[in-house]
Formats: sequence, structure tokens, C-alpha cells
Amino acid sequence: MTIAFQSETEIRDILSRYRWQLINPENKSEWEAFTNNVVDLISSTKDPSALNRAVIGAYCTVLYTAATDDGSNRQRQAFEELWRWIYPRVFQRVDDRESAEDVSQTILLKVYNSLGQVEDARGFLAWINKITFSAMSDHYRKAERQKKHEEISLDNPSLDIESQIAVANASGIDYLKIELQVAESELIDLIYSSLGETRRKRGDVFIALVLQGLSVIEVAKKFATTPANVRVLYYRAKQDLANSDTFAKELMPLFSNIDL
Repeated sequence: MTIAFQSETEIRDILSRYRWQLINPENKSEWEAFTNNVVDLISSTKDPSALNRAVIGAYCTVLYTAATDDGSNRQRQAFEELWRWIYPRVFQRVDDRESAEDVSQTILLKVYNSLGQVEDARGFLAWINKITFSAMSDHYRKAERQKKHEEISLDNPSLDIESQIAVANASGIDYLKIELQVAESELIDLIYSSLGETRRKRGDVFIALVLQGLSVIEVAKKFATTPANVRVLYYRAKQDLANSDTFAKELMPLFSNIDL
């Protein structure tokens, strides 16, 4: 199956947007194999507008292959691209450059040591996102423990280390709340990536209704539209997510009871 020139140009634009350079359009055989993979992924979803997701899925295979090519220049480039994928997402949540770099390095090391656990190369970045979520959860837990430890040390200077640890364990740090905040942030990212850039408005409405708990009227005012259009955007987003290969099907029942 061939791909239209317009779509080929869009593929180049998507690769450029993510600064992905492991595929060279000037290498005709390599480029043809890649674009054919993109077409196959679009065909399998039966969604002609899913080009962005298809390009990501096809490139994941290229990225994973390069990342497992030990000692090669392509492996080095693959991990440079993975750093550009991971670091901004971590920094957005940590908002501290040194901590973001430390967490990102931890994630990259975990990725490198666990490459053999990847079951489907097309889901390579989704797999990395799970590692990122786990690393961020660990970071928040450590940060909260450190903060509480410092508070206890200042308030109770006479306590020895063991006593301080005992007080910290009894202090009721809400780790569940922290993990839920991280999970919600990851879910928002997943919703937007599954819908794609062209359907971002649907994602905005869906998130406002489902995760932020706003009413139809409130969402209509927020996005300067009508309640009827809010309902249309919500149901279309819900349908898109149900048909998406990147959005976990087991999550859909969570949204089935939303009554508009």
C-alpha cells in the first residue's frame, strides 16, 4: 500500500516535531519500510485520522531496535532522543532542574537495564511512561520523607535517628494522595496522546468533565462554546479513546457512568 504525498509530508512534520532522526527520508528503502509500517498501523485501527499515533507506534519499533544495538552510534542517538522524551515530562512535574536530571537519569538507567522486558516494540514509549510514573512516585515519596524528616529534626532536636524515624512513620504522610496526583497527570498525558493534536479540544472537554468534575454549563463557559457542543465533543472523545490502540481499554468503564 502506498501513502499519499500529503500524508508523507505530515509524517516528516511529526518526526521533526519530536526531533526523531533515526529514520532518514533520503534512504528510500528505509523510508518506504517505515511509511508502510505507519500505513499498516492506521489500517489496523480503522481510523484514517490516527496518523500521529501511527507514526509514534512505527517509530517506537525503530527506537527500540536502536536502543538495543549495544555500542553503536544508533544506540547513543536513541538514548539522546529518549532523554529528550523523558526529561521535559519529569521537569514539568518536579520544576527543579537538578532533581529532574537525577530522576531522568534514573529512568534511563532503568530503561537500559530492562530492555529485555519489552514485549511489543510498538509500545516502547508507553512502557517507558510506566517506568517514568514509577520513578516519579518514588521521587515524591522520598521528597515527602525528607521534608518530614527535616521538620521533625528541627522540632525535636533531642531525638536520636531511630526515634525520628519512628515519629515519621507515625506522622501520617499521605502517600496515596501523592500517587493519585501523579497518576492523574499521567492519565491526562495518555488522553491527549491517544486523541492526537488535531483532537485536543475533545481532550480539553473530556478532562474538564471527567477528571475536573465540572458541569456541562461550566465547561461551556470555560471554552466559550455551547452546552450542546460540549456534549458532542465529550461523546466523540469517549468514542475515540475506546477505539484507540494506545488507551487502555480497561480504563473505559471508569467513564461509562458519566451522565450529561
